[in-house]
Amino acid sequence: MRPADRTTILLLLQSMAFLPLLVFFTKGTTVMLVFTLIAGSIYARSVPALRSTYIGWVSLLFFAGVVSALWSIAPTVSLERSAKLAMFLAALALLIHIVDRWTDEDRRRIAAMAIWGWCIALAALCVIALFGDAIASALGGAFPSLKEKNRLYNIENLPNNGAVILVLTAFPVLRGILQRQNGKLIAVGLTLVLFLMIFLSSSASALLGLCLGLVLWGACVGFPKVFKRCFGPSLFAVLLLMPLLLTPLTNNIEPLVRNVPNFPNSFTHRILIWDFTIDRIAEKPLFGWGLETSRTIPGGDEKRKINYAVPWADKPLIIWDENLPLHPHNGALQVWLELGLFGMLVVVALLRKIVRTQVVDRSVQAAGPMAGFLGAVIAVYCVAFGLMQSWWIAIMFLGWAALRAMEYGDLPAEADR
Repeated sequence: MRPADRTTILLLLQSMAFLPLLVFFTKGTTVMLVFTLIAGSIYARSVPALRSTYIGWVSLLFFAGVVSALWSIAPTVSLERSAKLAMFLAALALLIHIVDRWTDEDRRRIAAMAIWGWCIALAALCVIALFGDAIASALGGAFPSLKEKNRLYNIENLPNNGAVILVLTAFPVLRGILQRQNGKLIAVGLTLVLFLMIFLSSSASALLGLCLGLVLWGACVGFPKVFKRCFGPSLFAVLLLMPLLLTPLTNNIEPLVRNVPNFPNSFTHRILIWDFTIDRIAEKPLFGWGLETSRTIPGGDEKRKINYAVPWADKPLIIWDENLPLHPHNGALQVWLELGLFGMLVVVALLRKIVRTQVVDRSVQAAGPMAGFLGAVIAVYCVAFGLMQSWWIAIMFLGWAALRAMEYGDLPAEADR
């Protein structure tokens, strides 16, 4: 095999070219991350230095998880999740090392494949969102056994997680397109199609992530000095004050449900989850209940019945579900619940390093999409997924790597070195 062919194959494995498959098989993002790390390690032919910018700070998360086992209500779970966290931290260190060794030509190749992969994925997901019911009915009629495996083959639910994946990876793709001829027109067109797909998929978390990310990107470009000065402190304040910010919402859920027509039942349940979570945070505010103990919090598996008579429906709204199923569906609340103020300060210290190196110390051209990407990640984290969901962590890592691939022609930031 010629060196040029070998390089192309390795770069292919490091690209987002398989994104069309990932939007249908979200669990595959973890496998994709493994492929990326293996191929990238062969390509880089070196290992990351222990003095890497992030290693010490990120290791604090592992330390916080291990230490939390001392007071955890499920110590074995906390230790097991700490080991899982350690593996992801090692993966992140290796990914940073690999990305730092891409040449300008490497980045151009990866960028081209990422853009094409994203466009194909967007088109495929639009088809599913538009014709999902018909496709599901056809598959159910042709293969009756698929109905028994709906958790794997439920076509109607595919656009939700797929929409989140496309939103996170939209920021690197849009940045890459903006660097091309007629890029602004193409970027606007693709963004409108993405919005259409999100509305068809009814993914509120994807919509929130995309809107916040685009607003932050625009603010960074329009007011760079003010934005770089305020972005980090504002982000840290929101995370630290999250229980207080949500308390007015949780205390007034009944008036909200009564007065807002067709208020989503899923969001009503989410607010009830946050209400229960905030009460448990108040019981152990300093150190929390232990890493990844959300599933074992006392009273979490008990069901709460809510019956609201709403004027815009013939029947009352009835919510009958668990107080805390799986996790709080809010990353900041989960940190507060499991690790308390101690864990939240560790998270803020890490985010402070990330914001400085990835946004503040970069050019506006690089800082804008990176700020949008970080904003989208945190927005989705605050309404949807749990902290330790493997596929979600993997797509964050891959999205960041794809965003860095779009920086061909840019001088590497000194902070990254």
